[in-house]
Amino acid sequence: MFKNISNDKTVNREYVKRIEAIIADYELIKEGKHPHWKFAADLFKAAKIPRQSFYKVYNRLQRNGSVLPGVRGCPRNIHNFSPEIEKTIVDLRNSGLNRFEIYKGLEFTLKDNPPSPTAIYYFLKKHNLNRLNPKQKQVRRMIIKALSGELGHIDLYHLPRGFIADGKKYYLVALIDDATRLIWADIIPDATSLTVMFAAMRIIRLLDSRYGIKFKEIMTDNGAEFTGKPFVTLLALLSIKHRRTKPYHPQTNGKIERFWRTIYVDLLQEATFKSAEAFRDELQKYLLYYNEFRPHSSLNNLTPKEFCNKICLRNV
Repeated sequence: MFKNISNDKTVNREYVKRIEAIIADYELIKEGKHPHWKFAADLFKAAKIPRQSFYKVYNRLQRNGSVLPGVRGCPRNIHNFSPEIEKTIVDLRNSGLNRFEIYKGLEFTLKDNPPSPTAIYYFLKKHNLNRLNPKQKQVRRMIIKALSGELGHIDLYHLPRGFIADGKKYYLVALIDDATRLIWADIIPDATSLTVMFAAMRIIRLLDSRYGIKFKEIMTDNGAEFTGKPFVTLLALLSIKHRRTKPYHPQTNGKIERFWRTIYVDLLQEATFKSAEAFRDELQKYLLYYNEFRPHSSLNNLTPKEFCNKICLRNV
């Protein structure tokens, strides 16, 4: 159903309606709110849609705002770039970025009507820049390691008994971005994979909505809460690669381990709270302070938010 789209407008309208309906179901599944299906695989099977084909159309919608393929061929505006845009494209390409990443950079800079990824491709091809040379590849490898969202570290922290006045056990789940140190955490009542999965989903959404962090990979230890089916399925549905630390090697997740020491000194040490909700309110205030007001020496004395804005501007 994804091939040989007709030029007939009626056929296209029916195609768009059907695809939009499937995408709406997919979004509900991602939010865990679909009344019939729990996993995207169930939707694909019922709709008789190959998974790869669906994601191709879905990504096209995210990129271009339409599920229909664009017109093939050399764009008309390929020769209409201003000298400033041409220089920006060449500079971004020399930084090792591909046409889609260059498009995002131009979108951020120009705001309105940036050249499409296809137009950028033909421009690069015209100037023999469509293939990265060894120097550009090396630059790209260095940049990728500094990109926000490239790698996240998630971990579980057992709060001491008595820390909350009701005497129950509680845990903290925290996810930190490797490049920017932006972090968010939540308090949960148990360490099961299902509970951790829902907490992780909330944290991933918040880091995306507030700071624009979209994770490509997330690293965990080998605990049952992170290797259980609910958590593993969540990452798969979000197209996030799951990386695991080497057993008995906590230093691999060193950034999140360092955060636990910091929050213990700043917030947890010798403190008690009447309820989990009271602690959650205080925790959120602390996280806003940590992300947006507390300078980090490892970030050249910038706050994580300031550093994120700086490297996002540099690396888009």
